[in-house]
Formats: sequence, structure tokens, C-alpha cells
Amino acid sequence: MDEAALEGLLARPDLDVRVGYEQALEKACNRKRLAAVQRLIWALMNSSVPGDEVAEAVERVLPSALRSARPVTLEVVKCLLGVPGVNVNVGDGALLKAAAKCGHEKVVALLMDRPEFEVGYGGKAALHKACAYGRRFVVETLLDTGLAKSLRGDAAAQAAAEALPAAITATNPLYYETVDRLLAVPGVDPNADGGLALKTACERGKLEALDALLDFPLIDVNADRFVTFEWLGETNCKHARVGEVLQCLLARPDIDLNAHALTAICSRGRFKSLLSLVLKDPRFDAGAGGNPAALEVACGAVEGSNDLVAIVKELLGVPGHRFDVTAALVAACREGQGKAATILLDVGAADVHAPGVSEVLGELEARGANRGVVRLLKKARRA
Repeated sequence: MDEAALEGLLARPDLDVRVGYEQALEKACNRKRLAAVQRLIWALMNSSVPGDEVAEAVERVLPSALRSARPVTLEVVKCLLGVPGVNVNVGDGALLKAAAKCGHEKVVALLMDRPEFEVGYGGKAALHKACAYGRRFVVETLLDTGLAKSLRGDAAAQAAAEALPAAITATNPLYYETVDRLLAVPGVDPNADGGLALKTACERGKLEALDALLDFPLIDVNADRFVTFEWLGETNCKHARVGEVLQCLLARPDIDLNAHALTAICSRGRFKSLLSLVLKDPRFDAGAGGNPAALEVACGAVEGSNDLVAIVKELLGVPGHRFDVTAALVAACREGQGKAATILLDVGAADVHAPGVSEVLGELEARGANRGVVRLLKKARRA
């Protein structure tokens, strides 16, 4: 229905405006027809529809209008917010979150300028949405005119820190500008939640965010989440990008290389090139931290691939290693890694009569699985 048709319909004396008015209002908003919206609001306010019912309809229409393929204009939003009784805080800040998600910084500013507006949970959620969708200007609006006024001191810094991981995951090519803006909030701690922001940057291969975080004076590269290098076990980035991330980290003199870096790399069974970066680092100590468990972890990698054999060979060639070859043999046999098991047996350091080997042999025979590995173990035990 075009605007002229709507005007003609509203002029009819027999029209019952209560029928389908909410759908008509939503359609007029989505089509950015300010005159039609104004006419509908006028007709509703002068009809038998209760005022609170009209206000509730506006509260339901506005979020969907903000999220539509053809976002509602600022003038239409002003018109709707002018309806008596409209609650801008409805639904824990649903209007603000919708505006932030879709990048309507002027609507965000308009909502936050309302005297009855309450930031509360909705403000933090809106910041999170704006960061996740790469809405840099909305983030600036929220921080400069909204959260900064409503959240004091540590609260504003905490909100910025909690939003950092969301900003890093954004697909917007200029996402790093949002990251820089959040890091500029006074008192922000990027180490919050055990270094989740740093872990997210590494896991997603976001080098710009990683550089920004590593340049931050108080960044802790040995935070709880990060010291385990668990991002290596979760990343889907290409090897080249993962290598760049690891090189950035190894350039830090304060990183604890011997905590879990080696075991994290080995846990995927497919990062042979990264293994060399760690082993060649002068800070690497084969007997320190979690390093002695690396061989067992590599042989137990569920994702065992063509790199696994090369990884096992390279680990066994580490001078002065303290790897438990028997435990590694058990792990390799349990996962059906026949080639890795052969290499471990050839080294001659594994106890083929150990309880763990007997246990895994019994399991494989009972399941009738990995017969090649079973034959390999029986042959070694007979020798």
C-alpha cells in the first residue's frame, strides 16, 4: 500500500483502526514513510485504542524496524518515541541493542539522551553487540556519550574489557579500530577472564588485534587461559597464519615457553612446522614444565595426520628429552597410530611388558580393532 492509498484509507469514516494497525505501522516504518507513520499515530491516538496499548505496539515495532533490511530513519524513530507512554528501557534495553547491532549511532545517541533512559545491563549488551558486528561508530557513541556518563571508574573499564573478545571476532575489516578504542578506555584490563581476548586473537589469527594487545603495557602473555596455548587446539586458521601468530608470541621475552606450548602443538598432530619454532628457541628446556608429556600427547592426537610421524621423529631427536616412551606407545596403539608405534618400538626405550601396554593390547583384541597394531605389539613382546 503506497502513502496516498494509506491516506485515503485513514480518511474513511467507517474504518476500524484497531484492526491490523500494528502490522500497518511496522510496514510504514520499514518503508521509511514518515508521513504515513505520523498519520497512523495520529489516527491511533484519536481512536478508541487505549494509549498504553499504542505505546506497547510501538515498543514491539521499533526493534524489528531497526533490524529490517531497510533500516528505519532517525525521523521515524523520533516520531515513534514521541508517543506518550513509550518505554525506551523495555526488554532490558531491546531498542538500544537493536540500534547498536545494526549500526544506528544516531538512534543510539537519541535513546541515551532520553532523561528516563537507564544504561544498566542493556548498555553493556549494546556495547557487546556493536563490537561483535564491527560497529565502530556505535562503540564510540556508547563509550563517549553513554557508558562514560552512566558507568563510573572500574565499571566502564570492566564493560570495555568484557567486550574485547567480541570486537576481535568481528568480520569487519576495520575491526582493529574498535579494539584500539576499547583498549583506550581508562583502567581497562585486557587480561580479564584469564586472557580471553589474547586467546581469541590467536585462535582467530587476528594479527592486528594481537599486535595491539601485545603492545598494551599491562598485557600478561602467561594468563590462565593463554599459558596453556589452548588456542592451538581450537584454531581453524591456515598453518601460515598460525605460524605468524606463534612467531609474534615467541618474540615476547616474558612468555613462558615451557609451560604447555609444546604439548599444545603436539595435541593436534599436524603442526610440524610450528614444532620446529619451539624446539629451536634458546629458552626451550626439554625437561621443564609440560614438555615431558609432549610425546604421549602427540601419539594420542585424535587428529593424527601425515605430520604425526614427523613430529614423533623430531621429538625423539630432542637432546636430553625425558619423554615417557612407554606411555607414548600406549597412546599410539589406543588411537591406532601404527606408524608412530613402529617408530617408538624401534627406539627400544619402551617397555612392551608394562601393565599399560598389556591393557591396551587386551582392549584392542576384545574389540577386534587395529589388527595391525595388535600384531606389532605381539611381535615385540615375543622378541
